[in-house]
Amino acid sequence: MELIRLEEHHLPEFLTAIKAVMADQDLMHMELDKLHEEAVSDPARFIREQDDPLGLGADIEMPDGTFVKRLPSIVRHMWDGEICGRIGFRWSPGTNELPPTCLGHIGYWILPHKRRNGYASKALGLMLEEARAQKLDYVELTTDPDNFASQGVIKANGGIFIEQKPIPKEHGTGDLTYWRIKL
Repeated sequence: MELIRLEEHHLPEFLTAIKAVMADQDLMHMELDKLHEEAVSDPARFIREQDDPLGLGADIEMPDGTFVKRLPSIVRHMWDGEICGRIGFRWSPGTNELPPTCLGHIGYWILPHKRRNGYASKALGLMLEEARAQKLDYVELTTDPDNFASQGVIKANGGIFIEQKPIPKEHGTGDLTYWRIKL
């Protein structure tokens, strides 16, 4: 498995992958619906914004309908001959801190039939190299309290549990667990 940049010829497969993950994970459904809509409505912009290290892309619409400024970010796709998942890294230049509307530096998902192959652990390890290149001291990640698989991926990459607290109101309701990986 390697991380690749999404290109136009990957879009049909990417859209199929989103639908497979949406069918499996109700909690991410709204976020993935939006991702799907963005890829279909303006494919060129969608691909361009996969690599936005200056944060120049369009503002981000939050689940509650408000908008926030886009952070610098990169997104890669896990590839083993086909798309198996997605991982993104975002940061605030010059600081380890993220705005309260941002749920973590790194987020990822894996297609259901590609899980338990070590892909998420490897992808996270590779993305940590990108974080080191930004001179961060640490990255923070969040998971649902019952997402033990994702917590295992974070722990396998040196992550430590920080706390469990309510999701920021812009993102909805419920709790998240917060994790930190020192770089």
